[in-house]
Amino acid sequence: MRDNKNKLWFVDFSVSNYLPRIVDLAVTICDLCLDLTNIEISKQRTKIYLNEYEKILPLTKYEKQALKVFLKCHQAITIIQTTKEKVEDKNLSDENLKFLNKAQKGLDLMLKYDFIENNQNYKE
Repeated sequence: MRDNKNKLWFVDFSVSNYLPRIVDLAVTICDLCLDLTNIEISKQRTKIYLNEYEKILPLTKYEKQALKVFLKCHQAITIIQTTKEKVEDKNLSDENLKFLNKAQKGLDLMLKYDFIENNQNYKE
């Protein structure tokens, strides 16, 4: 985010307490539901996960819209962190490169496809 003096600010939503459950949902969906080789499996897993979650805690329409943004944010934050480790810290470990690759592919998928169906029931 840039302020009116063109200074760049990074907002870490995971510690901002802004929609914390949506952050947790986004992380879980990216880490457990995303299949980089099959978009339909990813969508199916995400739908099952959210349907089960909403049996206990329904999401509002606003939260569903925010979740779409936070899914992309989670992938972007992972790219930033793993790239920093790769470039500045010279971390070329298999683990770091695996997470970088997964986040790059995940963000690409998140930008191309809608993982959150708009026809699910909302709590107003």
